Amino acid sequence: MKTGCILFTSSRMSKLGYIWLIVLVSACSFNQTDFEKVESFYTTYKNGSFDSYRYIVVINSKGGCLSCNNIFAKMMSKDLENEKVLFILSGQGTKVDISAYLDRKEENVLLDLDDDFSKLNIVNYCAVLEVENNRINNVTRIDVKNIVEYTPPWQS
Repeated sequence: MKTGCILFTSSRMSKLGYIWLIVLVSACSFNQTDFEKVESFYTTYKNGSFDSYRYIVVINSKGGCLSCNNIFAKMMSKDLENEKVLFILSGQGTKVDISAYLDRKEENVLLDLDDDFSKLNIVNYCAVLEVENNRINNVTRIDVKNIVEYTPPWQS
């Protein structure tokens, strides 16, 4: 009879332990900064060092102005050799021409054809993220208001 009681308690303790583990893991994931989310995302796809990037260019097929996104993708492709810039191409490329990026094998070009980057809830549009001291300090959204006169910060 005592054995049944111990099994019940043990089973109940296991369930409580499992619930606490879920709560703990959830709490840890909510405390991630945007920088940590991008760093983790990068290391999922690439083996290189994330610390060398000062800028992150996000080219996304979502957003309000598809022609702006295409202009931005073409404009940014001129800087693919810049090792301080990480390029994240999020989406299939059916609406935005990402052909200049597709055959690139460099560590600073990350093709996210499944659009997983948008699930991080950092940006869901074309943008330039400025990184300093393990933080994203500035996010510049690229849209119809600024695409014509936009100059990337590494060119100024």
